[in-house]
Amino acid sequence: CGSGIFLVESFKRLVKRWKNAHKGKQITFSDLRNILEQNIFGIEYDYLAIRVTAFSLYLAMLEHLNPKTLWIDKRYKFPYLIFDSKDNILKKQGKNLFRQDAIGDVSSTYFKNIDLVVGNPPFGSQIKMSSIKDYCVERNFGQDMVIPFLHKAVSFSSDGSIALIFNTKILTNKEGTFQNFRRWLFNDTYVEKIYNFSIFRRAPKTFGGQLFSSAVGPVSIVFYQNKIPIHQNG
Repeated sequence: CGSGIFLVESFKRLVKRWKNAHKGKQITFSDLRNILEQNIFGIEYDYLAIRVTAFSLYLAMLEHLNPKTLWIDKRYKFPYLIFDSKDNILKKQGKNLFRQDAIGDVSSTYFKNIDLVVGNPPFGSQIKMSSIKDYCVERNFGQDMVIPFLHKAVSFSSDGSIALIFNTKILTNKEGTFQNFRRWLFNDTYVEKIYNFSIFRRAPKTFGGQLFSSAVGPVSIVFYQNKIPIHQNG
């Protein structure tokens, strides 16, 4: 989940849905806490990034408090979100943000009834983590960091939807191992849409600038799910 941009925006959308369903009612600290604890989950390997995620989610909660200073009241406590078994500083382990290796450490049994998986996984052929490399080798998939994330996401949300950013090159690489991955993606899952943003990677500033400020590699977004939906796009 990196620094939590996707999770924060997801949380804000859930809060908006709550407000639409409760017209004229002021959302409480308890409501915000319940929405966060019951619906938002993330996995991140970096020690600092996972803390930025938690802090950003706390700030998102504060935006909806009335008055804004309500959080100062000692009766209200931010939830413990981070689970990091190696961090002795944490007073209590949370159940929402896992500071772990998503490919090598995290089991799909950690999560139940996940409706949506979103994110911007790492990608590129320079693989340093053995868990990612081994995952590709065991399944005879191409060596790209993003492939295990695309593949394992299905186990996190067997009945839900997935939307992930990925390296467009994995769709065009002609090597057999990359073909094996594409065979799985297009034959064993239901791919609803793919948006190719490669044209924006070197877009001039007069056109809005490139899509990602620090990356010029071709990227796409794939929307897919494990099971064929009842209503399919024609």
